[in-house]
Amino acid sequence: MSKNENEIKLFTNKEMNLTVRCIQNEDGSISMNLEDTAIGYGWTKKANSGNTVIRWARVEGFLAEFGVATSGHDDYIPESVFYLLGMKANND
Repeated sequence: MSKNENEIKLFTNKEMNLTVRCIQNEDGSISMNLEDTAIGYGWTKKANSGNTVIRWARVEGFLAEFGVATSGHDDYIPESVFYLLGMKANND
């Protein structure tokens, strides 16, 4: 998927203090950044260092369940997969 910096748009929800990078694909559909998605859905934990880290095993498990392959944690996922992941999230 193309990730030309000129194509990246930010979706920001100030109430939730959340920003998700999005791109418009050549066919007009939208894809969301996987890392931003994982953070937004709350799949994070505090590391011993105090840093917030993403629980990638959980995210990758959900993606495998849906049959979705990515090329890395900074990849973009289709909007339909974003919503499927949202159904797996157990938060507001």
